[in-house]
Amino acid sequence: MPIRDTFGVQVNREWMELVGKTAEEAKAVVEKGNPDIRVEILPDDGTLPSDAMDEDRVRIYVNGAGKVTRVPTIG
Repeated sequence: MPIRDTFGVQVNREWMELVGKTAEEAKAVVEKGNPDIRVEILPDDGTLPSDAMDEDRVRIYVNGAGKVTRVPTIG
């Protein structure tokens, strides 16, 4: 879902099209559109990190085959 940043530039907040892609492919797409964002790649093992939302971070959850299993979202 694209939004506009404080300078009026359109940026994505989520990437539905990345589900099923490899972690590396997904990370490259997120960083290309949002170069200042921090990307974390985590195993999708059912546990969720308990830290607070972070508008400067995107988490990419992957299965044992390294494929994205959830829609990567800022926060």
